[in-house]
Amino acid sequence: MKPKKITRAAILLIGLTVVVTISYYYGITRGETIGYDSGKSTGYSQGYSDGYKKGKTIEHWKVINNLHYALRVLKIKNLPAVEYDSIFSKYHLLQADIKSFDHFYRFAEQRFKSYSHYLETKWNIHDKKKLEAIFYLNMISAMWGFGNKINKEKKGCVRFNENTNWQTIPEEKITVRTFIESEIGCCSDSAYLLGYLLDKADIKQRVIRFPGHVLNEAYLEDRWYTLDAYTNMMFQSRWQDIQNYDKKSGEITVTIFPHHNLLSGENPFYREKIGHYRIILLLQAVYKVTGKLQYLPMPSFFQVIH
Repeated sequence: MKPKKITRAAILLIGLTVVVTISYYYGITRGETIGYDSGKSTGYSQGYSDGYKKGKTIEHWKVINNLHYALRVLKIKNLPAVEYDSIFSKYHLLQADIKSFDHFYRFAEQRFKSYSHYLETKWNIHDKKKLEAIFYLNMISAMWGFGNKINKEKKGCVRFNENTNWQTIPEEKITVRTFIESEIGCCSDSAYLLGYLLDKADIKQRVIRFPGHVLNEAYLEDRWYTLDAYTNMMFQSRWQDIQNYDKKSGEITVTIFPHHNLLSGENPFYREKIGHYRIILLLQAVYKVTGKLQYLPMPSFFQVIH
């Protein structure tokens, strides 16, 4: 099925439908992220219970009265449709005999090389590093479901989720197959795995965290971009610049890619919340409410566990 373009009108419609629930979902962004503690040998920490904490809310009236302003500020781009299911499907990853994180990168690199000419032509992107970064962004975005499928209000990361019976997988038992075979992942999993691929591809990147979320920034075309594999969106600015935006700065440009979690039917990765969280992240970009930013070092996990 040919993906439909996401227009400003569509964003307005979706935004209005979630106004009545925005306070609830905004709580996700105010809780502490389940992430990695760089002070630990493997870079993991459990963090707070699930990040779904009640915090400062965006008042309903403010959302309604300023949504038209957000639509003026956001310049939403969509690249021409490609065969997302065949190119970025996790099926090929599951079938491959991948035994280490380095092998995982080699697999991803080979997949990119196989489709680079096709994507360069379809998307009219001739900068190889930018095209490669976008490829890895979409690939990681298709790896997991957005948290738990059944117990939606509990945390769900690769190491700890409803499929592990709420037991944290011991570090010594984790392999790259743990990441590949998991159906559930969180923003930390996405950000660090994308960061690993970008590092291996010699694309300058950094992992950033603000209350409730972790994502990446990548240096492409002589500027910083914000890449969020969790929501599969790419902002044409670093997040700090987005938060410092004023009317004189022009529009906030964001490219929205199709998301595997939004495909319903028998899709085990279907998660309706990802659509709401996309809206929240766009509103955060406009309303400057993400709080203090922290740049995180890449954990040693990918080097010490294979």
